[in-house]
Amino acid sequence: MDGCPPLLLSHLLVNDRPFQVTLTKSVFSWQPLRPRKPSSAGGETCSVPVPEIIAVRETEVDVINKECRRWQKMPSVFNEKMFHAFTVHHVKRSKEHHWLCSEVTFRSSDHQLCRQWMQALEEQLDLQAIRPKNLIVFINPFGGKRLGKQIYDEKVAPLFQLASITAEVIVTEYANHARDYLFEADLEKYDGIVSVGGDGMFSEVMHGVIGRTQKNACINQNHPNAELVPCDLRVGIIPAGEKYFLYKKAAQKVNTSFKNTM
Repeated sequence: MDGCPPLLLSHLLVNDRPFQVTLTKSVFSWQPLRPRKPSSAGGETCSVPVPEIIAVRETEVDVINKECRRWQKMPSVFNEKMFHAFTVHHVKRSKEHHWLCSEVTFRSSDHQLCRQWMQALEEQLDLQAIRPKNLIVFINPFGGKRLGKQIYDEKVAPLFQLASITAEVIVTEYANHARDYLFEADLEKYDGIVSVGGDGMFSEVMHGVIGRTQKNACINQNHPNAELVPCDLRVGIIPAGEKYFLYKKAAQKVNTSFKNTM
């Protein structure tokens, strides 16, 4: 635990096992009420920092038909106790600092309790000021193995949609397309910029961001004595080219292992 008083604490089912589920302002955690083995108690306890929760969704509950032993959707009228559920999608940190998407589903016979949990989690997510809502994405369709658009559509776009992030996607058509766009676009409506491509795409985006920031501040960035103004926009990088030198260096800088998405 993080020492903060719990905002919500309940007993819920995970994979038909009872867990104590706790939410504080900074951590969401769940631990089994009856560990399988005394030695495994610590290993079964899970916790996720609230900023690393991607989304919370109400979940349709499946039940097993005892006669045919097949899974079916929960009927509107069920002989036994009716269950309700919600799923928390979150970041899972694995070995070598790899970050993966994971999910866990919690069940309860109390529908109001499930709604209370969803509301409490969503309220905490809304309080995270650093979470982006609107992004602009530049994709280089020609770099590397020409997989930039495919990588974005299959890997990135579903994650943005899950996290309720609106993304304006621009597939670049010529050299310095992203740079020229950033020089003229209204950047006030964006929380960040994402570069999908290789080192060239990332360099182009950075030149656009830096140049636009100096332009707004009326600074001549080409003057040798100019004091450049830092940019408030965050820049995300998604490798989709053949060479990843800048991506690797950026990953090392934040102590995160570089992993080829291809």
